[in-house]
Amino acid sequence: MKVKFSFLLLILTFLLFTNDVSAIPVINFTYPTLNNDTTIASTSTEINISITEKDLEEFIWNWNGANYTFYNNSLVLMFNFNNVSALGENDTYVVDLSKYSNNGTVNGTSVMSLTGGKYYGAFNFNGDNSTIIVNNTNHLNITNNITISAWIKLDELDRPNTILSKESYSLKIKPDNSIDFGIVSDYNETNWTEVIYDNKGEEHIRGLAVSDDYLYAGSNPNGKIFRTLNGIDWTEIEDTPSDFINSFVKYNNYLYSGGSGKIYRSSDGIDWVQVGDVGRFFTFAVFNGYLYAGGGEREGGTSARIFRTSNGVDWTLVKDTGEGSNGYIRSLTVFNGYLYGGSYPNGKILRSSNGTTWTEINSTGQGNIRNFAVYKGKLYAGTTPNGKIYYMGNGFNLYSNTKISQNEWIHIAVTYDKDLSSENAKIYINGILDTSKNFTNAIKTNDLNLLIGESYGSSQGGDS
Repeated sequence: MKVKFSFLLLILTFLLFTNDVSAIPVINFTYPTLNNDTTIASTSTEINISITEKDLEEFIWNWNGANYTFYNNSLVLMFNFNNVSALGENDTYVVDLSKYSNNGTVNGTSVMSLTGGKYYGAFNFNGDNSTIIVNNTNHLNITNNITISAWIKLDELDRPNTILSKESYSLKIKPDNSIDFGIVSDYNETNWTEVIYDNKGEEHIRGLAVSDDYLYAGSNPNGKIFRTLNGIDWTEIEDTPSDFINSFVKYNNYLYSGGSGKIYRSSDGIDWVQVGDVGRFFTFAVFNGYLYAGGGEREGGTSARIFRTSNGVDWTLVKDTGEGSNGYIRSLTVFNGYLYGGSYPNGKILRSSNGTTWTEINSTGQGNIRNFAVYKGKLYAGTTPNGKIYYMGNGFNLYSNTKISQNEWIHIAVTYDKDLSSENAKIYINGILDTSKNFTNAIKTNDLNLLIGESYGSSQGGDS
């Protein structure tokens, strides 16, 4: 399934305001701005202002004695997507209108439309392999206060989509068509906390997944399913007839499936073609444009292995852990812009920023890191043989109450101010407050580029 995003405006700010104006710009009110002293019956009107100024520091609109700041040095990224050649823009290059020149490069199948936007231009993203990349700068590494604003239109619903992601902060659309505003806070990745819950005597956590605000855990040998709304209080909801979780992932318009070392793919979900044989196979992840597969040698082998492919057919070995007899990579996931792997039989947790160079960061002491899931700003790990669950990290996700409609322009604005004492994270839809909540986390900085229209990767299942 494809989706087309059409973005008009993206604003990212520190929410720091200043009154320093170094020069007087040339201001021109043009059509359809009404003439002075015009009286109208309606409660709104369109005002078109042109400002000519080489080094614009600040733009404040005064309406009925109240000042509204539209532009100042707190604005660190602004794209209009109008393909203005005088600014140096073209179909593959987008100019940042803030003072910081955080310009973007168009990648993949992103398509510019000069007439398809809410106002003039927009970019269309297919949701699978198209993005605008903004190189990392200090201005984009925001720690305390942030606002993100965009006009979007969804051509298709009921699938995960990314509006913007630097992993430490992100704005996405969930599969249920609600808005997902996420923050990852500072954390110590060597410090994993065990989740204390009644596992009903189950020995293995085979699957972790997030759905409709719940974190689910699937176990064996009795196939029990547990779920939680807060990561702490778990409820057993169902016994299942199966104790295995199949591994699927969506990558470059194909659905991939793995089992018994063989990897298959399908364009329609019905006809499947074998595209790989990686020994023993357990897990998929999509990361930085590559599809990764984790597993090991055949039964009795001595290596836990990670493979990757850029075309879905040709697979390259990128990591051999030398785990020992019957060693396997059981789980892969993406968290805060890194690819993580969990191994067996030594319960190692590995991390990579590029997919080829790996660092061992921790061992839980459990024999098998069976699966990962990212849930509300934390990375969870399910283990065997004692059915324990661990987590590390800190952060939050704020979800909208309103579901986004299809083929309709929607204005989204999200804000977070760590220093406010209450209700400091908010989501606005078409100018109306939809939901708010209070958090106390500073945003974790990283060296990642900012992506528009795509995220850095997925956990098992292909969500991005």
